Amino acid sequence: MDTGEVAYVPERTDCTPATIHIFADEDHVPLQDGSNTIVPLVTVCAGKRSVSKGRNKLIEPFHVQGYGMDKETLWGYVYALCAEKFDMELVDNVFIYGDGAAWIKGGLDIFSGAVYSLDTFHFRKRMRSLFSGDVGSKFNLKAYAAVLNDDKVSFDATSKSMLLALLDTMPDGCAKERKAKSVNDSIGFILNNWDAIQNSRIPGVIGSCTEAMVSHVLSERLSRNPMGWSKKGLSKMAMIRIYALNGGVVAPADTIPWKHSDRRNRVADKIEKYDSIVKLQHENIFKDAKNWRWFERDNKISGKTSGTKVALDALGNLKDVS
Repeated sequence: MDTGEVAYVPERTDCTPATIHIFADEDHVPLQDGSNTIVPLVTVCAGKRSVSKGRNKLIEPFHVQGYGMDKETLWGYVYALCAEKFDMELVDNVFIYGDGAAWIKGGLDIFSGAVYSLDTFHFRKRMRSLFSGDVGSKFNLKAYAAVLNDDKVSFDATSKSMLLALLDTMPDGCAKERKAKSVNDSIGFILNNWDAIQNSRIPGVIGSCTEAMVSHVLSERLSRNPMGWSKKGLSKMAMIRIYALNGGVVAPADTIPWKHSDRRNRVADKIEKYDSIVKLQHENIFKDAKNWRWFERDNKISGKTSGTKVALDALGNLKDVS
């Protein structure tokens, strides 16, 4: 597959929303060597609207995939594309939705002041695994009440009481040890993501659709049916898939190999088209850096959607600010 670099850049909108929503999750894709790898997916939209009973549609969504990229590169691209589409000075709130993965929380470093909300699917899944069965169901209502009342201490105590009661019903052995570890892992997950769980009730949070988004955007082509990908093939197919779903059309000219021949067989750990946008943002931010007037602008480093990481990266790239 000698497809060149195809990267969708959204057109500037005439009406920047006050709030943007960012959904992040990953697909687990099989490789030809029998192992699995993840393909991160980030979807940005201006909200959702009802299409029919029980069915909603995202408003002006676009997608970014990050196979082979570190989280800083991926989130830098996401912010750069948001800045292309929206006037970020007019965005008051950014909500990021995810399953608790560390790479997803990296978005909080880029979108300064963003609010992170745990995906309700993963929260409910953990709660069902904890408080089901003959023993767990006895603690169910108290545990949910603790979450609803934002009482972390009560939830911790209830969970530990449930675990002790559950282990009392099991004979000593490996099964008991595995169960204790599994339950403690789930308790830790809830406690470590406590603030993100509470954030799901903040006005303006629209709920997460990360599982459905990954299923439709990535899994449908990459992992749903039995198959095994090479790293090169997966890298390019993920790029093409996102480009097409964003509205791009792959033309014959796009089959020209990448500019640098030594990159043709490597995983795309960065995208030059996106890199050029990030570089342009750096240049625009620091075009007045020599006289330091830029630092007098309060709304550049602080604020809900200032892109602090982008600005600091640019500062680190300066060679002469005297």
